[in-house]
Amino acid sequence: MTERYSSHYAEQWPVPSATLDDLDKVRLVQYFRSRFPGWKQPERWHTTLTDHKLAVEWNGRIVPTQIGVLLFSEKPSRFIPDAHIVATDHMPATPNNGSTKNRCFTGPLPEQVAMAAAWLRDPHPDQPLSERRDGGGPQQLYSQGALYEAVLNALAHRDYEIRQSSVRIHRHPDRILFENPGSLCGSLTPENLYVGCQPYRRNEMLTGYLHHYARHDTGFRTWADWQDGFLTLVRKSTELSGRRPLLEQIRQGTALTIYARAREADSDFQIGEAT
Repeated sequence: MTERYSSHYAEQWPVPSATLDDLDKVRLVQYFRSRFPGWKQPERWHTTLTDHKLAVEWNGRIVPTQIGVLLFSEKPSRFIPDAHIVATDHMPATPNNGSTKNRCFTGPLPEQVAMAAAWLRDPHPDQPLSERRDGGGPQQLYSQGALYEAVLNALAHRDYEIRQSSVRIHRHPDRILFENPGSLCGSLTPENLYVGCQPYRRNEMLTGYLHHYARHDTGFRTWADWQDGFLTLVRKSTELSGRRPLLEQIRQGTALTIYARAREADSDFQIGEAT
């Protein structure tokens, strides 16, 4: 008889189409050694993975959970449809109604975060190079910490049970829009978060893993070294742009718009570093 799992723990659901061999052992070893000093690699992974909710018994065999696939498989979207980021550069309106350029970031979630963050550090294709003033650095269009937080939040809090929909980032010359499937949990509203209400996390365990996950190639911790929280994202972004980021519910999803620093006359700008 097929086992049933509560929708409240969808992140721990089995992924029957995957096997334990689909979880990358290099990434697993890196994670456990970083998270637990003195950890010894097991001869058999079954017990370790099930103890940490990265695998579960399903119809008499051990298979990865959604968390296991999202964090440790080479390409999660092989097993969980649309478990990737679609990023789009939008060009200004023209006689041909503008144009777009899409790219897709795949791989384990922490590596998707790194790729999206690197893309966001590059200037928009329509953005002129920054000029320096009085020997100073380039003008800052966005807080890179705020953008990084926005990418993490979109992946960590999306609803992975909503199919045919992925995390999307829309970069315009004057703003960046982050969209993720899944509305705010429970009775939470955007205004609750603006005033500092403690959020209810849809993927509580996944969020916890992201706090401790170190990339296998760099050792960089995905969230622990960066997270400032939503209120800090709002404060840093508002300080630069003069406009509060817009958080809103759209259809079956959540959208966050972060506005660029306003251009001044005859000035060129580039996305720069801000802490």
